[in-house]
Amino acid sequence: MKVLKVIIPIVLILSLSSCMINSEEDVENTEAIISTPSSEPTSTPSPTPTEEPVKDRIIEIVEKMTIEQKIGQLVITGYGSVDEVINSDISFGGVILFGRNIKSVSETKGDIARLQGSFNIPLFISVDQEGGRVTRLPKEYGSFES
Repeated sequence: MKVLKVIIPIVLILSLSSCMINSEEDVENTEAIISTPSSEPTSTPSPTPTEEPVKDRIIEIVEKMTIEQKIGQLVITGYGSVDEVINSDISFGGVILFGRNIKSVSETKGDIARLQGSFNIPLFISVDQEGGRVTRLPKEYGSFES
């Protein structure tokens, strides 16, 4: 609960700070785009049969989530062990892999599969891989230009 008392204000501050007042130039450009008729009438493509069930499933999942779970989806956390994340009371949106989490390709794949299998919503998986001198991934993963 203490973690949520810290996370909620941070999320709110970040959300509010991303809001921006439009300049007059932005408003004029937007109005010009809106008022300019297109040369040809366009029709909205009908959704493919698989889009609607997926969309409905997403809506269903989000409607069942508590506010804490929704906020948790905005959080990507580092971790010491896979069990630490799986047994946490907090519902995370993703994890970040640091050097300590990456031993080999097969072990990393297994850890990711275990993490993904433990959550109802797929996790975002990120890596602290900056390129250049800072590299977290072993050489067997290949090289990445910065």
